[in-house]
Amino acid sequence: MSVKNALQDIYEAHGELRPEMVVLTAMSEDHELHPHFTWDDGVAGHKHRITEAMRMIRQVKVIIEIKPHTEPIEVRAFISGEDCAAGVGTYLNVRDVINDDFLRTAWFSSMERDWKRLLHKYQVHKEFSEMVLNDIRDLVH
Repeated sequence: MSVKNALQDIYEAHGELRPEMVVLTAMSEDHELHPHFTWDDGVAGHKHRITEAMRMIRQVKVIIEIKPHTEPIEVRAFISGEDCAAGVGTYLNVRDVINDDFLRTAWFSSMERDWKRLLHKYQVHKEFSEMVLNDIRDLVH
């Protein structure tokens, strides 16, 4: 059975799908989802702390001025290396990324890819288009 089918079975059994349900169901060693999880608490505990550290890194903000004589903005202090072609699992200071032509270009290319994915996902919803247009109008005024 595929992961998709196993998740669908859990959904159908409960009428919803929550990560906790998936983990509890997959705890059984004979369940098809069981091998997709790390059951060694020593390893899983370390992975959880890595996830917590990533969340911590992403929450730190700084105020920067993009162009002279513009309103300063609050942004993440550290940019994922994956988003600026510096490698997976690393983070770079946003000021270093902005001041490096290669990193800045890669970062904006990543933003464009994110935007295209979002557009592809929601473009059929008129409400999404209206929301985006309203937000863009607010940004440029």
